[in-house]
Amino acid sequence: MGAYNLKTIIDKKGNYINEIRVENNMHREDTMLQSEPHDEEQIKHLVMLHGYGASAGWFYKNFHGLLINNPGCKIHALDMLGFGLSSRPTVTYKHDSGNGRCGASPISLNILYDSLSLQKAPKGPLKKGGKRTFAVPSRFRLRSSDVLEYIKNQLELVREVESVYVESLEQWRKNNGIDRFDLLGHSFGGYMAFAYASRYPEHVKRLVLVSPGGVERSPFAVTNPRYLALKELADEGKAIPEYLDYMTSHWVGDYPFLGRYTSVKDSFRMIWETRVSFFSMLRWLGPAGPKKLSERNVRKLSRSGYIRDPKEIDLFMRYIYNTALKPSFSETSIMRVFDASVVAKYPILDRLDHLKVPKSLWIYGEHDFMFTDCGRAATKILNAKPGFESKFETVSNAGHNLYLDNHKEFNRKVCRFLGWQASD
Repeated sequence: MGAYNLKTIIDKKGNYINEIRVENNMHREDTMLQSEPHDEEQIKHLVMLHGYGASAGWFYKNFHGLLINNPGCKIHALDMLGFGLSSRPTVTYKHDSGNGRCGASPISLNILYDSLSLQKAPKGPLKKGGKRTFAVPSRFRLRSSDVLEYIKNQLELVREVESVYVESLEQWRKNNGIDRFDLLGHSFGGYMAFAYASRYPEHVKRLVLVSPGGVERSPFAVTNPRYLALKELADEGKAIPEYLDYMTSHWVGDYPFLGRYTSVKDSFRMIWETRVSFFSMLRWLGPAGPKKLSERNVRKLSRSGYIRDPKEIDLFMRYIYNTALKPSFSETSIMRVFDASVVAKYPILDRLDHLKVPKSLWIYGEHDFMFTDCGRAATKILNAKPGFESKFETVSNAGHNLYLDNHKEFNRKVCRFLGWQASD
């Protein structure tokens, strides 16, 4: 086993993608691989993309377990552009409101409902962590004028943001001479992994989506057929209704699915919509910022019981802090493609037809804050396509960061899907 840090230049400006590369360069007879040209073709590559606000080192619990019994395999844990130790270029978007500046006028979609009519959703899609449900209204409405303003240029903006990450990954692939690889992405990285696999399916053998964000439909999906029909009427100068009325749905595949919308505080939504970076707020706090960040992450890391060593936790906290010191455009990228309730403007359920990679794994934590029914819905749709083999899994005693919360079970299930030999 060998591990080292690499930086791959991806453009003429010298911007680069940082990676932690870990490889098992032994044959099963414990002899070194020969450095002949044909050996590179036999190497199996797994590319790992982290979630929002994270970086490649967050996968430190997975490297050994995934590789130890798999000679000739390499893991490429990448810091996505603008995250971790990768370059942090200045990025602007043509279709961004306020020219993309922090604190720009928000683009809102106000969901109107009677706050006194909130009711607990039935057991099922709105159940969080198997313990509680979100209260949602039975019906809601949207002003047509708000909808038309909200959807303006949004799909184009989403595609612009996705292209930054997708094309930087593609340039990394080219510059490293890798033809095909398995692709794993967590949360925001899962969303971008799906976007890459949809655009460059010829380079992805298998897709592993780890509690991916942006799967479910919602009122914030700009692809809602009613919104498109409304825009068509307005563009033709025809009369439009004052409101669009909806009965709330409890299924992740429906556009009137409100999910966790009512649980999002107004202050959080304002920060999100004006694109004020949470990491900038921590930096503004001065010395108190790192303390707040550490306290939050220590609680998350230690709750499952799999990470107990104080030295290990301290080292990881230092790593997290030092990779978040410098401001980056990536801190607000998620705010351009997701709503504050963590649902996508261009949901994955609306683009499954674009996916040409036949084998995929959708894996969630038992107590995940993401809706696991998203994975169930996606795999059902994909498995109805000829030649597709999509699998849904959960990891016990784990939340959204399942690869950390219960790394051993996570590693076993990922190895099994990839056809690799799992460690004991």
